[in-house]
Amino acid sequence: MLRSNGFFLAELLLSLTAFFLAVSFLLPLVLHVKTQSLTVRQEAAAVHLLYEQLQAARLDNSLEGRWETTREGIQYTVLVSSIDGGIAQEVCVQFDGFNNKQIQKCRKVE
Repeated sequence: MLRSNGFFLAELLLSLTAFFLAVSFLLPLVLHVKTQSLTVRQEAAAVHLLYEQLQAARLDNSLEGRWETTREGIQYTVLVSSIDGGIAQEVCVQFDGFNNKQIQKCRKVE
């Protein structure tokens, strides 16, 4: 019969401590990467919408206003306005990102 003399409990506690220590470092990193991934995906959809609206504004110079659209479950606000005394137009796309951080992407119509 094997005699462990109490080493099993000590080894178990040491192993659990090492495991929880590793998890305490890795879990926040995984959550941060996931948050960044969601933000990048939302921003990519916003830029795609922005360039669609830039093309529409380039074809129709009288296009102005503000409207909302929903893509992939995110509500985007599109704003087309005149700048530089009505000579040029600017298109902006706004949305609430992760943690309700408001993000805005704008470009001038060329």
